[in-house]
Amino acid sequence: MGTEPTSLKHSVYEVWNPQEMEYLGALFASALEGNELILMTGPLGAGKSTFTKGIGAVLSIQETILSPTFVLVREYGNPLSLIHVDLYRVETPEELQDLGIQDILNRDVIRVIEWADKFPALDKWAHYQIRFSLVSESIRKVKIDG
Repeated sequence: MGTEPTSLKHSVYEVWNPQEMEYLGALFASALEGNELILMTGPLGAGKSTFTKGIGAVLSIQETILSPTFVLVREYGNPLSLIHVDLYRVETPEELQDLGIQDILNRDVIRVIEWADKFPALDKWAHYQIRFSLVSESIRKVKIDG
């Protein structure tokens, strides 16, 4: 992954395996204050949930961080410290509202939203936008903007 930056706010990384992706998530999380909204975009299998596992590790979350693709929202921590949302199957603004997005946006915890590019109106709430892309079968590119 190269040298570790002092700031992750505007950085691009090449990640070679899931362990590096989780480590990058942990490195990113170590700079968070605890109330950020993180929007993630990228294709299936690009590492979004694996990156989120790294965030969970820094937050000392004991539960296994799983992709919320089928349940749409997972909450972690006691007390609650992470909300992980997956919008892959959410198609309309009405479905987004039914999911309780306004309540999620107003929570004072770290909130990670995958497939956020489906709803550009979320951008104005974001502290960070992270874009994942596939470079090859095993290499991922991660671009962090904050």
